[in-house]
Amino acid sequence: MEEARYHKRLGFPEGTDDLLSRFLDGFGSVRYSTHAKYETIQDSRGIIPVLKKSDLHADQCFEIVVIGQQIIKAAFQIIGNKELNYAYVISCEGVVITCWANAEDDDHQTLDETKYIVYAKA
Repeated sequence: MEEARYHKRLGFPEGTDDLLSRFLDGFGSVRYSTHAKYETIQDSRGIIPVLKKSDLHADQCFEIVVIGQQIIKAAFQIIGNKELNYAYVISCEGVVITCWANAEDDDHQTLDETKYIVYAKA
C-alpha cells in the first residue's frame, strides 16, 4: 500500500478522528529521535519545549500520513506563548521525528499543496 499524506487545511478524510484516537492510544509516552533532540536546542527561534504525551490532542493535528487504515506519522501544532507556536512530527511509535518553532502569526503561505491529497467533503 502507498502512503497518503493529508493536511488539515486541504481536508482530512472521513474517519480521521477515529484514526487519530487509535494513533494517540498506540504509544504510552513520547520519546525523541536524535535529530529531534538537537532541534529542540538548535532552532533559530530558541529552545523548543519538551513534549509530553498529555500535551497532544487530536484537534491540534495538522498533517497525517496514512498507510491503509493506520496513521504512521502525524504533525501537531502546540500553542506556545504570544510569539511562538511549536510543531512536532511524531511516529506511530511515539517518537518525535522533528520539531520546530513558528511565529504565532505565521499563516503558512508556503504550504506546497502538491504534496497532499486534497479531500473535498461532499
